[in-house]
Amino acid sequence: MAKSTAPKNPLTKTELLANIAAATELPKTQVAAVLNALAAEIQTSLGKKGAGAITIPGLVKIENKQVPARKAEKRVPNQTHRESQGWLRVLQSVHNRNTRSTRSLNTLNASDF
Repeated sequence: MAKSTAPKNPLTKTELLANIAAATELPKTQVAAVLNALAAEIQTSLGKKGAGAITIPGLVKIENKQVPARKAEKRVPNQTHRESQGWLRVLQSVHNRNTRSTRSLNTLNASDF
């Protein structure tokens, strides 16, 4: 079996739809509908009223992670230690998204790419 050459740039949405449609022998419109439904489900699960996490079996797990606020800190530049040049920095509480690949993707060898 000959190796297919991987593209140098990431796939566009159109190219992704065409590749999936060719592999599954489904029309592009049905593949697009499935991807749109998946995107809507991810958005619902990660939204304010959602569960905060979603797992796509065999591919990826996406979670919202609450990062707590930090207190204001007195920052002084490294070169000069004058307190008059320091500044205050306050970080608010934020939500980060963690994305982890599942075990099936982690077992791929570098040579597979």
